[in-house]
Amino acid sequence: MNLQSNRIIMMFLLLTSLLYSACKAQLSDVSQPASFQVVTLGDSANLTCHLPRFTRMAFWCKVTAGKGFELLATLETFYSIENFRQETDRLSVKYKDGGVSLTIHKTVREDVGTYYCGGTTLDAVMFGRGTFLTIQGVGMISDTVVQKPNSLSIQSGESVNISCCVRSLHCAANHTDVMWLKNSVHSAPEMIHSSGYETGNCQTTASGETTCEYDYLMQDLTSDDAGTYYCVATVCGELLFGNGTVVQIQGESKSLHLSPAVVALILSNCLLLLATLLLLWRLCRKHERSPITASYRSRDESPEDNQFRDGVLYTTVSSDPSNSSHRSTLLKHNSDTTVVYSNVRRSFRD
Repeated sequence: MNLQSNRIIMMFLLLTSLLYSACKAQLSDVSQPASFQVVTLGDSANLTCHLPRFTRMAFWCKVTAGKGFELLATLETFYSIENFRQETDRLSVKYKDGGVSLTIHKTVREDVGTYYCGGTTLDAVMFGRGTFLTIQGVGMISDTVVQKPNSLSIQSGESVNISCCVRSLHCAANHTDVMWLKNSVHSAPEMIHSSGYETGNCQTTASGETTCEYDYLMQDLTSDDAGTYYCVATVCGELLFGNGTVVQIQGESKSLHLSPAVVALILSNCLLLLATLLLLWRLCRKHERSPITASYRSRDESPEDNQFRDGVLYTTVSSDPSNSSHRSTLLKHNSDTTVVYSNVRRSFRD
């Protein structure tokens, strides 16, 4: 079996695995650090990505409006076997410690596009988020792609609509693809929207020139949305950039975003504070009533009552001498025996 047959089998197995595991595709397991990369025409472009452990096969593919999905190269990670879709000396693939890189030597205009890194395991196919590669020095900013307005300044929370007008003399509207790129000082350039092959609002003049207008609506803008937005049109395989629209956000009101855990903690602290205040209020009320009750008691009692309440009484009991002989008899027959206290003495406690 020759080398060409091995490549065909490898491609067949890869495509079969892609179709079988399409529903299990994962994005978060593959990291492509750069979402936008610019190189000078003729220089080398190095695209990198990081794959999880136990990746059996890594691959790179390219997506353009003119050619669609194109598989560029595959790499068997264990044996480092490289396979390229087309015979070319401009592409090279390397794998080391979970990182796989694609190097494009001597870049040309046709290398512009979005490159996706991916990998396969026993039960899943994983894709990265893509890296858009553009080439400087090929006159890609064209007057056939016009953006309106050139700049605008709006308040935070408002909505804005920017438009892109694409003019073509020899390319039909259904062969035009438009996407939007955002570039800002706070983040790396990124692709934010793609219209696919939507025809948009197109008109054809008598001379045969086709003019299509594409709109991009942005709502509830914040400071993170500030930047320069570029309309990128692929017209029959030719990539053209618009002049760009600068969006400035002013007067953003910073709102406080609290997680449910923080909200629950705040509510519990409020309830605890309320219970503490209620307990203190009840203690104060009880303390205020105690002196009033004591004063009422002191008013009702006479000085003599207070003295007797605090003292001990000592008494001496004596009976009538004339009746002493008959004491036992009287006690038996008369229960109302008269008792006479001859002496009363009071002693106070210390």
